[in-house]
Amino acid sequence: MGETDGRLTGAACVCVRRDGPEPRILLVEQVRPTPGIRAWELPSGMVDEEDDSPAESALREFGEETGAQASLVADLGEIYPDVGVFGAAVDVVLASFEFAESDAEDEDEPEVATTRWFTLAEVKELIATGRLRDGVTLSALALAGVYSGISLG
Repeated sequence: MGETDGRLTGAACVCVRRDGPEPRILLVEQVRPTPGIRAWELPSGMVDEEDDSPAESALREFGEETGAQASLVADLGEIYPDVGVFGAAVDVVLASFEFAESDAEDEDEPEVATTRWFTLAEVKELIATGRLRDGVTLSALALAGVYSGISLG
């Protein structure tokens, strides 16, 4: 399932937690050697052919990267990170937080060392200061905002 109509397909998960005074979004900090940066971004990865759908891939990637579980709210569809250069598509899902993996029987360690819940104001600050500049994350947050009414203002 990693290829759709000849283009490689990825999946990204916008997970919103609403159990506090304001919504929060889970981001992971990744070291990206090609541009030589550390950056905050959404959990994401490649669609796996063992997964039933790109949405399932997005939720699987979320769990693998964060050690937490989320449930699907909506499959928001595909985004194209750079239609002028690449044919790649990334499926974006909106999810809600369920529980941390440590609350479950499976004790696998998350794939990334740093995960954190950010308020919408904090996400906006990450963008303004250049600490969140991943194109897939920026596009997925905009798409989730249109669908769910979450606004970075």
